[in-house]
Parts: sequence; structure tokens; C-alpha cells
Amino acid sequence: MKNWRVWLSVLVSAVLFFILISQFLIDEDKLLSNAKEAAKEAFLQKPEAVNQDLEEISLYLPETMDIEQETPNNLIVKQMDQLFLLFYNPLEDESSTLYYDSAKEKNPNPLLLKKFEDGDRVGYLLVLEIGDSGLYEVQTGIGGNKMTSQTETKNLVETARAMMEIIRSIKYK
Repeated sequence: MKNWRVWLSVLVSAVLFFILISQFLIDEDKLLSNAKEAAKEAFLQKPEAVNQDLEEISLYLPETMDIEQETPNNLIVKQMDQLFLLFYNPLEDESSTLYYDSAKEKNPNPLLLKKFEDGDRVGYLLVLEIGDSGLYEVQTGIGGNKMTSQTETKNLVETARAMMEIIRSIKYK
């Protein structure tokens, strides 16, 4: 009789485990879908008004972000404890697929790699899981501009949106 109870307990535990795991996977799928939609919206919308005038470019940064370092073709931007790396290449126009092709080649099995197109403009969103850390690497790009950061699950959607808004706003001098 005790054996039956043990097996029932193991069966119930296994079912609950699989329900929890499947719920997590559904949530991650939904999270990635939401991040993709947020980045797509930012890609398709009118660029945000520039509020940063630098040596080579002008761009929009949310009020919560500050420029930590500026070097030729690169910026390090900080929002609280989160760093963002911005790379810009004035030799590549908005139709360039340079960074998208590179992301695709270097990451054969990403959680998400989505290409966006609007007229001659080409953009993308790349999301990678960083081991078992619970962090994601997020990369957005349009033409010869790309931005990369690491973020927690709870910030993935907003990070993807903000990064695409920043990339979308870049104007060369």
C-alpha cells in the first residue's frame, strides 16, 4: 500500500514539475514575442527627437541614460547599472545588412533573430541567453549602427524598445 502512495506522490510531483517548466517556456516565448513587437514598433515609428549632439553624430537618449564614454564610432551609455555599447559606421547606410549578416553568422541558434525592413531601411533584433545567469544579450541594429546590452528578463521588452529608438534616431553630421 505504501508503494502505491510513493508512486502517486512521484507522479504528481513530475506532473507539477512539467507544468511549471512548460509555463516558463510559454512565458519566455511570450516575452520574446513582446520584445520583437516592441523593437518593430520602434523601428517603424518616426525617430525620436535628438537630444544629444556629439562630435560625429546626433541622437536621442532617454532621460534615464547618460553617456559614459565617447570614442570614434563608439559610445558607452549607462542606465543605472546597465551598460549599452553603441557602434556606428558612417560608411554603411540604412540599407546595409552588415551587422545583421554578422549576427546571423556568429549566432546560429539565437533565442530570437528578427529582421525588419521598411523601404530601404533594414533593422534587426537579436536576443541570446547568457548561460544560466538569467540574463539576455540584446542587440538591435539599423544599417551600419548597432547597440548591444545585457538585461534581466523583466527588462527585456523595454530594453529592446529603447535600444531600437536610440538606433533609429542617429543622424550623422
